[in-house]
Amino acid sequence: MDDELFANICEKVRCVLLSADMEKLNYVREMQARIQHQSLFENVLGSNKYVDEMDRNWLPRIKAYSSDKSISDGFAGSEMSEMEGLVEEGISARSESVESDEQGVDVWQGYFKGFQILSETQESAGGDGRKCIELRCGDCDQAIINYLRAGIRCFAIDLFCGTAIENQSLILRVRESELNISKEIGFPISSTIFAKLSPRLQYTGLIEPPDLVLDLNKGDELTLTSVREYSTHCTKTCVYVNAAFLFTDVNVFDYICIGPEIQVSVQKKDAHLRCIVEVGGKLSSRIPVLFPSRCTKFLVSMEELEDITFCKEVGINVIVSHIGGTEEYFQNLLNALKTLGCENMRVYARVVLNEIKGCDKWLDWMADSYDGFIIAFSPAERHPERDILHLCPAAESFIKRAYLLQKVIILEPALIAKKQLIVDPSYYHHIFLYPDKFILPCESSNSCFYFFFLHDSISEVLIEEALDKLPYCDRSLTGSDSLARSTVCASYQMKAPVIFVCSLTGRMAAKIAHFRPKAQIIFITRMKSAETFISLYHNIRFLYFNGKTDENYYCSLYKHFLFGLLYAESQHLIKHNDNVIFVYKENASTRLPDKYVSYKYHSRYFPQHLDKILFRKFPHGFLKNQPVHTFDARETKVVREQTEVDEKWEEDEDNI
Repeated sequence: MDDELFANICEKVRCVLLSADMEKLNYVREMQARIQHQSLFENVLGSNKYVDEMDRNWLPRIKAYSSDKSISDGFAGSEMSEMEGLVEEGISARSESVESDEQGVDVWQGYFKGFQILSETQESAGGDGRKCIELRCGDCDQAIINYLRAGIRCFAIDLFCGTAIENQSLILRVRESELNISKEIGFPISSTIFAKLSPRLQYTGLIEPPDLVLDLNKGDELTLTSVREYSTHCTKTCVYVNAAFLFTDVNVFDYICIGPEIQVSVQKKDAHLRCIVEVGGKLSSRIPVLFPSRCTKFLVSMEELEDITFCKEVGINVIVSHIGGTEEYFQNLLNALKTLGCENMRVYARVVLNEIKGCDKWLDWMADSYDGFIIAFSPAERHPERDILHLCPAAESFIKRAYLLQKVIILEPALIAKKQLIVDPSYYHHIFLYPDKFILPCESSNSCFYFFFLHDSISEVLIEEALDKLPYCDRSLTGSDSLARSTVCASYQMKAPVIFVCSLTGRMAAKIAHFRPKAQIIFITRMKSAETFISLYHNIRFLYFNGKTDENYYCSLYKHFLFGLLYAESQHLIKHNDNVIFVYKENASTRLPDKYVSYKYHSRYFPQHLDKILFRKFPHGFLKNQPVHTFDARETKVVREQTEVDEKWEEDEDNI
């Protein structure tokens, strides 16, 4: 790509300012997570140095610890004031306080002690790990907070709509809401945000309201523009088209088709195209626009390049192409990513499943090449049974192959939820089992009760049938799929509400999610970048462990799981005598997690129980086997084992 072109793109999307804003916000998030981590462990374990230097008081504090003591008591006033100063300095956070019902009179006489009684607006968030919310530019601050409180950790934005400034503001509001919720609960909160790229083909922008239809008559004047400020404000006289590259090749008196009816002729050409309507018709949101055939020399549109650059600067690592296209289309997109220095981005594709035609496996290349898929449906207007969902064998083969390859599948259930499409029982696996998440628009996220009612009743039977099938063929080279499947089977047998996974890259958490456990998967890691993709998988919640790297692997693993248990307890995910499962690698020299253990959670003595169940080589607890050396008469320190966790090994999991 031309350096001048790249510079123009960066200038157009305000790369320097976007990067500075996000860097400032990420710094505040990192500082808050560090202070929370330090205060929590100082409260529980009695160390003021992230518990990396253990003294004689550490083990007694573990034995004396009781969960009846509030976790938030560990936050000193000076630390909280320091955090507030950082937030005020870093961002202009919205300071609207949310008054809970607990501040008023307790009309329930303490029956719901320890729980929050939700308001109607909070209840409409409907929360669990199955939903992914597509956010729109506008006043949605309170909605975002409600979604985060409800446990939703996956959001999407459509870069076709709105300007770079509006979309950046939307992302900042999500991160600021995470800061506010994190400050309330005392633990770091992170969600995954992915972006839908502008279509490579040309479409009109949005008319407000989106379902409005305008009539254009012959002789009306119409201006076509590529300025993104109009992408959400199209009118009868000015229409946005994502065709910045094509405008230069259009000549005066050329004809342009808009939708199936409208034809306009270009009368004047400047920064915009001034046109006259030659054939009238209906104008609506996002209808295709056809330019003259000579306007096709660019393989990747200007809008796509701007969107990719925007994602790079705001820290979005997952992008969604509007169509899957052909192999050449996919290679052109990869080349554009490489040119912009974004070759490590995860590339998903949007696929309209019931529009795929054919009886062979011609889409296998797409299932193999893309990292994930957004599955959409279109109304079957031409089919005699248009109210019933029909899939061709090629579509069935495609989505099944994507599931077996453990690719992320996100389904748009809007037509099914509105009962415009009825799912035939032969497609239950494709609709209710294979998808990881279900994407819903922000303004109507509480209108899918019918769909999730079907999903809950049908998916439970499908999952049990899938797990009962024997023998199981492990397609992994390391046996990790068998471990993940066994973990899920154990969680169903023991009715475990939570599975804790401790690893670096999150590959094992994704494998466990592939078998669709009912239990919440809490992935605990110190790799901050995992937040950019991990919550796209089924029922995974990311928990960032902001502690110093321990030389002692056993101590580090212990603190990871202790941190996870404290978080799960504070969020009421587990209660006394619940079974929980820990998945981890027993030895630092092992590349992948190779073990899972179950534990009957004790709300008072879980810190000392955890010490004894993790490692077979330490049946009485690894703390008692740590060599002790006295450096000072007043202080005793532990000499740690001289072993390191080779992080690169787990980073190579995908290659294995």
